[in-house]
Amino acid sequence: MVGQDKEVYLYVAEDATYAVGSQRCFKASDFIGCAASGTNTTIFKFKELDTWDSNDAFDSFTLTHTADAQVEVIQTVLGLMSNPHGGYVVIHDFGTGASIEHLIPAIKSTGTKVTFTGAPVVVSTEA
Repeated sequence: MVGQDKEVYLYVAEDATYAVGSQRCFKASDFIGCAASGTNTTIFKFKELDTWDSNDAFDSFTLTHTADAQVEVIQTVLGLMSNPHGGYVVIHDFGTGASIEHLIPAIKSTGTKVTFTGAPVVVSTEA
């Protein structure tokens, strides 16, 4: 019997219209890295999905969240990506309101609940 794919997939949708390009599914094994990109934002970068159609250095999604919560957001997303059983994780779906928000712990230094704010996720296919 052929082994099953134990890949973790991350799904994001940046708006409720589901317009072309506003949603994406990322493979955890294509993860390049992540970093705070502002006080309220964290960017997650992945190997480019559509190499046949563009010359982008990477694909990414940016989460907008409570100020200074980058550590908690990064730890939560990386924890979800490390599931040895594989699976499918909704990082944020603007249309349905589903998100990992309930999994993110409070900011360690302040105890403040971490929440997604504003336009919670932006999908980018440009470097």
